[in-house]
Amino acid sequence: MIAKTNTAAFLVALLAATACATAPPTPPTPIPPPPPPKIVIVGDSTASDYGRERYPRMGWGMALHCELDAAIAVDNRAVSGRSTKSFRDEGHWDAAVAALRPGDVMLIQFGHNDQKIEDPTRYVAPDGPFAANLTAFITEVRARGATPVLVTPVVRRKFVDGRLVDTLGPYVGVVREVAAATATPLVDLQADSAAYVDGLGPEGSKRIYLHYGADMQYAPYPQGVTDDAHFSETGARVMAGFVAQRLAALETPVRAHVRPRVEGYDRTVALGSPRCAGPARPMVVVDENAVRREEPPPHGAIGTSTAYRLSDAAPARQMEFRKRTLARGAAIGLHPIEHDEVYYVVSGEGVVTSDGVSTPLRAGMAAYLYDGAVVGIRQTGSAPLTLIIAYPLDARTP
Repeated sequence: MIAKTNTAAFLVALLAATACATAPPTPPTPIPPPPPPKIVIVGDSTASDYGRERYPRMGWGMALHCELDAAIAVDNRAVSGRSTKSFRDEGHWDAAVAALRPGDVMLIQFGHNDQKIEDPTRYVAPDGPFAANLTAFITEVRARGATPVLVTPVVRRKFVDGRLVDTLGPYVGVVREVAAATATPLVDLQADSAAYVDGLGPEGSKRIYLHYGADMQYAPYPQGVTDDAHFSETGARVMAGFVAQRLAALETPVRAHVRPRVEGYDRTVALGSPRCAGPARPMVVVDENAVRREEPPPHGAIGTSTAYRLSDAAPARQMEFRKRTLARGAAIGLHPIEHDEVYYVVSGEGVVTSDGVSTPLRAGMAAYLYDGAVVGIRQTGSAPLTLIIAYPLDARTP
């Protein structure tokens, strides 16, 4: 009995060993690829972001993404009016450095406000302190495993006797010297922008800065504007192009990603915003009589109505905008909505319902209805109910 037990145990062990020997090896856990590098920009108003309410003023950092493939994000942390001193003193520098990951690239452009000798909160002398501030920035960026790139301050527009003159004094030279001393990549935006602006001449160069009369009716400049430091949309796009051209020649993690995001991208064409595609489609004007038709109301066919499918005439749209007149006793039946929607009463009276709550409406009133509600509206009173109905689409139409 003992011999049989030992034999059985031996066979079990042998089979287990054989199974282990012949089983396929466990594949190694794949290592995910590192995320693509991002570009972080620090600097002043010539690079910073602006809201739509400031248009046509744009910083070159707003347009840089159009020069890069879609894998590269641009985190523009430039702040209007800051110098190397005030940018750090106000906490902007620490926040920008904290956003860096190993492999990222930081573009550093200062100088315009460092020379403001009348303002002790911003002034930084060029003969020592300015270089020291830039060198400290470089050291801290490298400590995060990121790549610093110095950018010489972009040129201001000032002409004397038809030729562009320098307004930045020794600050540009200091940036170049620090780049050489610390083996830091350099985007010489001052050289590129100066050659370009000088080539355009006193009149031609106005279009890349903020030179607009009151007749242009730009909301931020009702009296017009003459500004030789900040850029129009076209100027911002041109300057971003110079930055990209330099980045394409520098050994940084983003070098291989410098290419126009949109085929046929033209830096000299204003698109009305920082987007890269364009120009915008021409407007569509619709006569309601051309799209009028009689039909039962949607969602239950309760009664009769006259529909004016105004937005149907607009190709590549992202919203619906319709007018509908509900005859006496007619209604748009209760139905769930998967988007926000607006009913605006042009004439007549009705009762709108959302999730069981009903409210009377009359001319000049609107009901804002929220995604996920069950809604409907019915005509009341003696006159037909005329509505404007508007809501977004999930995707742009053909």
